[in-house]
Amino acid sequence: MRYLTPVEFVKRGEGMVNFGTAPDGLPWITQVEALPKGAAMLAVAEQAFSLRGTSPDFAGTPLHDIALSLDKLIQQHYSQDIRTPDGSAFHATILPRPLKLLLGDTLLHRFLVSGAAPRTQFKTSPLGAATNAVTTEETAVVQFQIGDACLAFPDQGGRLSIVHMTHDQFGWPTFTFRRPFIQETVTALPGGLLCLFDSAKVVAELPASDLKSYLDRRGDSLHADWRIRVPRESLGQIILGIARTAQRLHSADEIHGDIKPANVLVDGDDVQLIDSLSLHEGERSPALTRGWAAPEQVMATEVTASTDQFPIGLMLLALVQGVLFGEETTVVVPSGGSKIERHVIFRSPGVFIDPNMGTVNESYIHAWQKMIEKCLRFSPSDRFPAVGDLVGELDSLLVAKSLYGWCECALRFGRASSAISSNGKEVSVWLSG
Repeated sequence: MRYLTPVEFVKRGEGMVNFGTAPDGLPWITQVEALPKGAAMLAVAEQAFSLRGTSPDFAGTPLHDIALSLDKLIQQHYSQDIRTPDGSAFHATILPRPLKLLLGDTLLHRFLVSGAAPRTQFKTSPLGAATNAVTTEETAVVQFQIGDACLAFPDQGGRLSIVHMTHDQFGWPTFTFRRPFIQETVTALPGGLLCLFDSAKVVAELPASDLKSYLDRRGDSLHADWRIRVPRESLGQIILGIARTAQRLHSADEIHGDIKPANVLVDGDDVQLIDSLSLHEGERSPALTRGWAAPEQVMATEVTASTDQFPIGLMLLALVQGVLFGEETTVVVPSGGSKIERHVIFRSPGVFIDPNMGTVNESYIHAWQKMIEKCLRFSPSDRFPAVGDLVGELDSLLVAKSLYGWCECALRFGRASSAISSNGKEVSVWLSG
């Protein structure tokens, strides 16, 4: 099969589309069907008008011109001018598929959640209202809905953008700019190793920076068991970067409100925090992610800057493979109409880090426990006075080289396959969506 470049997709509007590069350097490919035709939308009208023997395009019937007009309208609404926050605009074609069907878990989510050892945490689902990352192997057919995120391909080429679907006064789809499309890369993981396994044994090992050698070998065997190993300390530095980013947000009087591994992108430049709820001190959170939200968000009370410390503490807990213990509290909150939701959360839990796990130097286990416990206090006033204090303490523990071992996850970003590129070369690809 041959896949289209973004520019080719803009011209054709259907086919196997290369919408980006996976974190391991392979192309990401998805099948895009043609937009619905006006004729198909007029099937009911055909029956109502008692038209018989008509062709699918309604040629030669009273509905022919209407079908053509609908085709034009549909095309126009998936090919629009997208206005950016700085006031500029670009004309783009929308990939008619929700972004959540295309992208798998972020790198940090793979290391801390998907591939992490079981641990005691909040007894709620890790995915909720604010999440936007699902597994690439999702097979359910999902229709576009208002608020869905999708990709916009600039007609003149250039950087892809993420847009959200809304609707105009007549109910037709329209799209608003959310942010540029940021692609993660395994080369941004310091000390990362690309490991080839056979019967649970490492048979080859490459630096994560040597993607060329990896891609050559991956092409020889698409379904080989490749994994990436990263020093635990490197992931600690990424979480430190998250805390520093939160510190900058707080300096600008913004509270992120939805920090979690699925909202962290590791690219070649920096750690990127995405999909902020853009909250301010004293507001109530309009959304949350179950299992990562602070108690004050769950109970719909006022948020503070320390609200962002809570999920950072949970990430640190996952990093050291600690477990929570202590008193649990059931919180009942309204969820619309007469419905309610029950959340079981810990009330200022203790943290246990087993020395036999080999994740933390025994001399520093107590310091790690106390730091994480401070982040996870039930009352916001009992957490660190500011996230900058957490940054200082975490930085000191990382400088002390207190973390041991490696974190590991599979290098798989869809279904392994091969395709023909625009220059006629057969390459390995990930099929998604």
